[in-house]
Amino acid sequence: MKTNTNIVGKEELIKRIIESIKADKDLSKQLKKEDWQRFLASARILVRAAEEHFLRIIKEALNRGEEIVIKDFFTIKRQIPKAKGSKRCDKHEKEIETFRRANKGKGIQAYAKSETFKKLTREIRKCSNCKSKKQQIAKTVKPTTRITLRTSKNFWTLTKKPTGKGK
Repeated sequence: MKTNTNIVGKEELIKRIIESIKADKDLSKQLKKEDWQRFLASARILVRAAEEHFLRIIKEALNRGEEIVIKDFFTIKRQIPKAKGSKRCDKHEKEIETFRRANKGKGIQAYAKSETFKKLTREIRKCSNCKSKKQQIAKTVKPTTRITLRTSKNFWTLTKKPTGKGK
């Protein structure tokens, strides 16, 4: 099923910015004719700078695995797959498996109330072999080429500019 999606390029964005500024009566009054011409030229420069520098720097940051947060707008980050394999050393992995087999079908209560399970988890947290194995697995996981873009809470709410009346 094909959806109708409008693709907006930089020229269209510049036109929309200019129309938005023309609609803002206070700002358009402040800009004289010569200022207006300089503004139009600088708008194109700003879009070019955003395209050549801002977006390039975002791309480099994503390639390094960093998360980009632009407050009140959005967050961009690369997806990182879950680590596959055991995060415990062989000794503790066997102990966990035997505990699971012994308590199969008993539900979460068997784990929550069991002193042996609590003792086992404390041992695993302290075990240097388990820690090193966990770090090895974390190093092997590489970020994917997919990114997630999460908009902020109020991103989609339209706000009207105050008209200046009443004050």
